[in-house]
Amino acid sequence: MPKSTAKVTEAIVLLQIHYDAYAKIKPYADKYRHPHPTDTRGWSQLLVSAITGIKGYARKKGPDLEDGSDVKGANCWDAIDTPRFNSCIKAGTKASTANSMKSLDTVPYLFFVMWDTSESTHQKRCRIWVVRTKHDKEFRRIAEEWYRQREAGDITRAVHVCA
Repeated sequence: MPKSTAKVTEAIVLLQIHYDAYAKIKPYADKYRHPHPTDTRGWSQLLVSAITGIKGYARKKGPDLEDGSDVKGANCWDAIDTPRFNSCIKAGTKASTANSMKSLDTVPYLFFVMWDTSESTHQKRCRIWVVRTKHDKEFRRIAEEWYRQREAGDITRAVHVCA
């Protein structure tokens, strides 16, 4: 089996395991009137690693993946809030690259993983996008404008550019 086919097969297995866990816990979450306890962050990172082959950061603080990439996940499955991709661009942290475009120069990839429901088929699904933060001119333009507005005081709260 080619390596890429094996990655897709493994990703599909992981997606099914995640969906099965969601489906099994949902009746209890509904019964006790709680949101379903799905770890969107963890599942998203695991799925991206399975697809790309880029491993995690060995359960240490720092980037999500060992190459310095970040993974942002948002889950709409029965969400009670509006899911969003938080903290895509560093600001308001103690990181040496925070509050500047330098933060985008150090991240090889920024993965966005959306767990949602198809409007046409009503099927649960998972979609993944990737941004090459050093090279994507439009993404950098938006980030630059956001940093400019933040520095000028037009943005005064620690809102996130990808929210």
